[in-house]
Amino acid sequence: MKLMKKWFPLMVALMFMISLMPTKLFAQELSKEERTYLLDYLNKTKDDYIKSIKGLSDAQWHYKEDTSRWSVAECAEHIIKSEKMLRGYVLDSVLTSPVDPAKKAEVKVKTEDIAKMIEDRSKKFKTGGPLIPKDIYATPAEALKSFEEERNKTIEYVKSTKDDLHGHVGKAPLGTLDAYQWLVFLTAHSARHIKQINEVETAAGYPK
Repeated sequence: MKLMKKWFPLMVALMFMISLMPTKLFAQELSKEERTYLLDYLNKTKDDYIKSIKGLSDAQWHYKEDTSRWSVAECAEHIIKSEKMLRGYVLDSVLTSPVDPAKKAEVKVKTEDIAKMIEDRSKKFKTGGPLIPKDIYATPAEALKSFEEERNKTIEYVKSTKDDLHGHVGKAPLGTLDAYQWLVFLTAHSARHIKQINEVETAAGYPK
């Protein structure tokens, strides 16, 4: 009992000091498996994007089935714009918000379900605002250059980050997602629109 009384003030002081330490000291880094999964997904969709538009003729690049559909050029542009915007949202908004266990508890979506849900082209969504394509890339080569610049930034971040991607959360169309899930969402979004490009390229009137 005397020993407990002797050490109790020190223990209280230690606990108080720990409570003042930055949350970042206790950040949960990505597991090797999580990092590998996301990097593989990012690299696969990067390769798929390149294959889907490389070497297209001007007629193929700008072909539309009808005025309500996007051309390959517009799909490719939308992917680039979305990559930049979504990565910016994760880095500048989600990761700068305080870690809050109550908000973390709002995450209900399983990470393994995100790719399947977003890539599902049977469900269509209307794009608005700055993500609407403006046909700014005259050639596939111009789009490829911009896409690779944006995708490489995302890949390099995932390769090296020590951020607590599971502690920080933000709202998404699927519900609340943590920062890691948001990066999976970003990648799945590109996969979704690569599928859209493939749909354009297999249309009956697509130039050969």
